[in-house]
Amino acid sequence: MDKNSLVGKLLCKIRKEEAYFIYFTLESHEGLCSFSTLPAENGQSFRLLEICYSLSLEKQMKHLLSTLQKKLRIEVLQEETFINS
Repeated sequence: MDKNSLVGKLLCKIRKEEAYFIYFTLESHEGLCSFSTLPAENGQSFRLLEICYSLSLEKQMKHLLSTLQKKLRIEVLQEETFINS
């Protein structure tokens, strides 16, 4: 199976006040990943962010994430791989 048909998915917990910067950074790396914010309850101080990327771009995605984690609190809650159908 080739890496282009495999997708990595991360579920990350991020601080609400840092979310805008993380969204901006992910958007600026166009084509690297897609992401969405999961629904939050009123008053939550964090957001759950789901990030999907091609495993052929895993090295670049992990590098970006580790760079962001040096400055921001990003907790990876779940990581999985699945076949893109």
